[in-house]
Order: sequence, then structure tokens, then C-alpha cells
Amino acid sequence: MRREEALDAVMAASIPEDAILSTTGLMSRSLYERHDGPNQCYLTGSFGQVSSVGCGFAMAKPDIATLVVDGDASLLTNLGSLASIGTHAPANMVHIVIDNSSYGSCSEEPTCSPGVRFTDIARALGYHRTYATNDAVGLYDAIKDAKMISGPSLIHARTVLGGRRDFDRPKDLPYVARRFKEWFA
Repeated sequence: MRREEALDAVMAASIPEDAILSTTGLMSRSLYERHDGPNQCYLTGSFGQVSSVGCGFAMAKPDIATLVVDGDASLLTNLGSLASIGTHAPANMVHIVIDNSSYGSCSEEPTCSPGVRFTDIARALGYHRTYATNDAVGLYDAIKDAKMISGPSLIHARTVLGGRRDFDRPKDLPYVARRFKEWFA
């Protein structure tokens, strides 16, 4: 599965009432250009922080399904967030790790993710359910299932490296933040 196929599966499995928070770089840029909506918050310039911010949002808004779109490099930068998420256990949080085994938004240097068992770590730290997939249908099904159970859940979605790099950037970040806040007020 390619990055865009994974992101399309995330969007297909979500509804406008779901909060979608995405990591910095190409994932946020792709979502912004191809699927922008007021229920989305792009954490540009916050590498490694989407899991922590998503946990806080999910805890503050327990009635809103919170889909956190992370990358392998981003999560590895803040792996300790899994312990916080498992401890606080927001029931409405679905943590999606799109893993291309690289710093895809940089110059595609490899990460150590091939040797990291994200699902095992998440379960050991208190996530209620974990999933692993390498295709868009499996990702869609896992998101739909995870939204129906009490979480937190982690979905490890393996993708291939590569894809478009020329996506538009969200430029008016105060506006994006304001509309996200107003959408969920």
C-alpha cells in the first residue's frame, strides 16, 4: 500500500464528526491538499508530538472519535507517548501508525521500524486493541472496528516508500487551529 492509499482509507473510514490529527510532513500536507476539512488538525512543525496532542484531545473530548495519524519516524521520536496513552487510556482514541520504514518527509533515510514491534509495545503499555495491516482494505476495516470498541487502539499500517512530494502546505495555521477548535466546540 502506498501512503496516499493509506490516507484515503483513513478518510473513507472517518466521518465529519471524527477528529483527525496528523503528524508533520507529507502526511499532513497530503491530507490538507486532498481531503482538507474543519475536523482536521495538521501538526506541522511538531515532529513526534501528534500522539501526545491526540491523547490530550481525546481525553478532553471523550465523546468524539479521535483518529491520530502518525508515522513510524514520528512515533519513534516520542515512543514514550505510548506509555502515557496506555496509562490514561482514552476510550475514543485510534492511533494509526503509517510505517514506510523511513523519514519519508525528509530525504527518506531509513528508520529502525523494521525491528520495532509497535503492536507488542502498545499492548504491553496498556492499549486495549492492536491491529497490523499492509493493505488499504485491512486499514479501513481496522479503523472501523477500533472506532466501535473502547480504546485506545493502535493500528500499524505498513506502506511502501515513495509517492508525491509536492503537496501544498497549510499556510494559515492559526485559521486551521481556530476552525478545528470551533468545529468541536
